[in-house]
Amino acid sequence: MYYCDLVHQIDALTGLLNRRTYEYNLHEIKSSDKAAIILFDVDDFKNANDMYGHPFGDYCLTAVSSCIKKAFFKIGLCFRIGGDEFCVIRTSTKDIETKLRQFDSLFRSK
Repeated sequence: MYYCDLVHQIDALTGLLNRRTYEYNLHEIKSSDKAAIILFDVDDFKNANDMYGHPFGDYCLTAVSSCIKKAFFKIGLCFRIGGDEFCVIRTSTKDIETKLRQFDSLFRSK
């Protein structure tokens, strides 16, 4: 039963938490004095997906999710909330700037 519950919380392609879990966890923001919500949207994803095909699109999504995991996994909850939309929720603003720079560096090296 635990396994089934866990499977329903994870996005199968990226390994990040899914939109259902994101919506469930939004209450954490309300109970925190300070919080950070970081939204990511892949620019022109539809065009790249249409031009190069879905396998390439999947590769792009997994590459972005990999950078998000490496930068933010230890300090916040990482989600894929839509086709090419991602989010990180952290109930503190501590270390956010450092982690954003780390994500930027990881992403640029891909």
